[in-house]
Amino acid sequence: MAQRGIEPEGNLQRSVEALTESARLRKKQQNWVRYAEVQTNLGVTYRVLGKHKIAPEENLQRSVEALREAARLRKEQRNWAGNVESQDNLGATLRVLADRGISPEDNQRLADQASREARIQGRK
Repeated sequence: MAQRGIEPEGNLQRSVEALTESARLRKKQQNWVRYAEVQTNLGVTYRVLGKHKIAPEENLQRSVEALREAARLRKEQRNWAGNVESQDNLGATLRVLADRGISPEDNQRLADQASREARIQGRK
């Protein structure tokens, strides 16, 4: 929960901490549907941290890892709408990496691939 008087970075960091704890609990409970949801939210939060120039390369890589995990789980669960959401967010993070000059060709190619996957899944 965001607090007034705290810089956005502080609230984002609190969000990461809460989401990380939630992911730990969902994994322990083997609640894979909720775990995938949390991983998507965590991936988005890491991307926003990276865009705020807070350890950008590290946080963007964490975003990619969390979103790939979410997409993998949602595909296994045949949760096509959730997979589209995870793939769209993965593509967005990969584009940010490419725009920052971090393996731009590879990350743009992977972003395009994630976008194609999202479109395909969106038709199911």
